[in-house]
Amino acid sequence: MVIAMDKKPLGIAIVGAGAILKRHALAYRAMPELAGLVAIADVDEKRARSAKEAFGFGEAVGDFAEVL
Repeated sequence: MVIAMDKKPLGIAIVGAGAILKRHALAYRAMPELAGLVAIADVDEKRARSAKEAFGFGEAVGDFAEVL
């Protein structure tokens, strides 16, 4: 795989702060030159806010449509 280092990192929004979130968030955080955690969306806004703090998302919302 060839990685173009002159490009801006891709902004990542994850929908759902359930069981698999940790794996996805840690994987994206491990490659900051390629991706940044922009937003987390979950119908349980408290869980979304908790995930924002735990993984460093820029924003937490209760409706995934807000991040589209």
